Amino acid sequence: MPGALPRRQPRVRVTLSGRDQRDRAARIRELKTYALAHLGDPGLSPHSAARASYISVRQLHRLFAHDGLSFAAWLRERRLRRCRDDLADPGLHHLAISAIAARWGYRSQVHFTRAFSARFGVTPRVFRGNGFPAQRLAWPAQPVPCLSMLCLPGA
Repeated sequence: MPGALPRRQPRVRVTLSGRDQRDRAARIRELKTYALAHLGDPGLSPHSAARASYISVRQLHRLFAHDGLSFAAWLRERRLRRCRDDLADPGLHHLAISAIAARWGYRSQVHFTRAFSARFGVTPRVFRGNGFPAQRLAWPAQPVPCLSMLCLPGA
């Protein structure tokens, strides 16, 4: 039929050889190392990380997609964890919440508060005020085994 769009070919899942898997793992490790060293940079993005590793943004997304997580989601989680750790640190209580957020690359306190609340279920102010232990807010939430003799069987 003239003017019809060509049909898309179904995607073929390619199994990586051992060497390809090692290369992929090394590249992801390189990207994560770069990102961790630049977490406080508000300009850190998939584009800047890809450019620093001499790969395309598309390749960066493919590398992270293999593990079922986007680079942006991985980056957001790392920044939120660092903010959470700083908010829980009594030695940093003199810093404003906005300063802690800016320290880890958040330009807007409103954006940070929304992201923190969505991730941990409490606002940064409530978290800091109540002194929540960091292990209670770990991701993913894991049940704590009962080690006490007073626990009921199966608890």
